[in-house]
Amino acid sequence: MTSKHQTLESFKNDLSLSMAAKTPFIIKVPDFLTNPIMTRFCPTLRNYCTPSVVFDETLAAGSCSLWFYQGCSEGCSVYVVVDQTALLDFVKEYKKVLDDELPKAAPVENKKWTYESFADEAKRTRNPQLNFKDRLINNAFGLSGEVGEFVDLMKKALFHGTEVPREKIVKELGDIQYYWMEAVSTLGEQLKFIIQDVLDTNSKKLRERYPDGFSFAAANERKDEKVEKVTNEDGKKADLYKLYSDLMDDMFGSRF
Repeated sequence: MTSKHQTLESFKNDLSLSMAAKTPFIIKVPDFLTNPIMTRFCPTLRNYCTPSVVFDETLAAGSCSLWFYQGCSEGCSVYVVVDQTALLDFVKEYKKVLDDELPKAAPVENKKWTYESFADEAKRTRNPQLNFKDRLINNAFGLSGEVGEFVDLMKKALFHGTEVPREKIVKELGDIQYYWMEAVSTLGEQLKFIIQDVLDTNSKKLRERYPDGFSFAAANERKDEKVEKVTNEDGKKADLYKLYSDLMDDMFGSRF
């Protein structure tokens, strides 16, 4: 365990104990965690010094505050009230980032990539300041944006008579692959699946839909489309729509 891991674990434990004790308490945020916390909870306060987490009986139940001292003076300049659980969840997510830290990339000339090795390469470049929800949103926006750039290349080639270089096409497809892979990794951590599950599921769907290869009749019949049931983490049965709806509520309920 690195010194960062030890410091983060102590900070997380102090937060948990203070939340349980429900008494006034002050905890200094570790220096390496300052920027991630400020980016997540109060991005406009980056000119202030390292904050402290304050538990105060005057705050609403379930809340704590981040206190900032401008110029590192003793006079408190500003504080931000945050949800205790959200702060603790953020610290837990950041611990996963530390657990996944990888060394600097080695030269990859002539490397034969697999899905798994490319997933590790994508993880190496992941922004460590993003929590689960922000990673998922970033992946969705990034994927849609890169697909849009690829579509624009096709539009220019088909309707504008523009010659599209091979290198440009390869680059855009690689960007799509990056965000797709990160989306699989991010959602896989939450919903307990790996990339092999994605590939197996898609292969199974194609074999059910086109048992004898492609045909217009098979494409229209779509034998694979049935009312599917899936199992969530609690072991309860839920249809795909409900699982999707629950996930969206969890991700965006407090944001919009």
